[in-house]
Amino acid sequence: MLGAALGADNRQTVREMVASIAAMGAVVPDSARPVVAPYFSPGEWERLQAQMGASQLPVAASSLYAIVPAEHEIIEGIAFDAGGRPIVSSVVSRGLLRFVDGAWTGMPVADDLASPLAMAYDSKRGMLWVPSAIVDPTPHPAGAFIGLIGIDPSSGERRHYPAPEGARAPGDVAVGPDGTAYVSDSSGAMIYRLRPGDDALQPFVPQGYFRSPQGMAISADARLLYVSDYYYGLAAIDLATGTVHRVTADSTIMLDGIDAMLRDGDTLYVIRNSQPPMQIAALTLSADGLSVTHLRVIERNHPEWGEITTFARRGDRLYYIADAQWERYSTPEGEDRPAAKPTPIRVVSPR
Repeated sequence: MLGAALGADNRQTVREMVASIAAMGAVVPDSARPVVAPYFSPGEWERLQAQMGASQLPVAASSLYAIVPAEHEIIEGIAFDAGGRPIVSSVVSRGLLRFVDGAWTGMPVADDLASPLAMAYDSKRGMLWVPSAIVDPTPHPAGAFIGLIGIDPSSGERRHYPAPEGARAPGDVAVGPDGTAYVSDSSGAMIYRLRPGDDALQPFVPQGYFRSPQGMAISADARLLYVSDYYYGLAAIDLATGTVHRVTADSTIMLDGIDAMLRDGDTLYVIRNSQPPMQIAALTLSADGLSVTHLRVIERNHPEWGEITTFARRGDRLYYIADAQWERYSTPEGEDRPAAKPTPIRVVSPR
């Protein structure tokens, strides 16, 4: 909206948008500030700059849990198995690693696994759900499977559930209490569903609602599926009817730019990584689950962060990937590598 207002030289809208961004604890990118500044008096702009500056002050409240060696490139997803051991997914290595006795050990995976992204563990059924997607950094994508793979971490038994034709990037998973798995496709802008007994992913929310669906979470009463979208904001899908509701919030809470989500009671824990400043926050939901009544920042602009991606819960603690390193692998089809070398990836937990 700000970009459109600048293009039209709409002074009033530019002023309103910048004030709104600042009020939500977000910031106007440094590259745009020289363009925006002339729309304000020097005193107004100084106050807005100070407000945005305060929103970028680091809040660091995490401790190191484990380090994934650098050769396991782009660590995107994390989940915990029945024994409380973390499992992470490597996009470039096209594999899964489990942390056992202080070391990361490769898990048996399907030969045609593409890039595993976010994951979800269904503790009731002992099933790890792993989306298999082709993304830009996927090496040698020809013949790779696109869909959802169910893995029993104990036995290694696995089963493939293909995505509909044309799907490319099934990325995040949420599992309902009845065992139904929901999968978002950020490239196809759709939500798929796999009910118990299904042999393949089925369309649940068609194109036309979302632009880039990301993380998902099931409401406490299993009535709603929350979906984050970098551009749409936050949605709540009625699981009985498929109706999509926009989750609302007051003017001081930004719901854009959210990637991962995890629910605990009436709280949604979220990772916002596509709008500055990056942060981990707790969103308090209203009684009907259709609005956010409060946002509490847990961490923000941590000096040791790269791109934070997904998180999982074990007991009463969150664990998340602190530097996935997607920015090092932005070339088509993943064949050409940038000059920058990957570094070890940190798994951390807020204190």
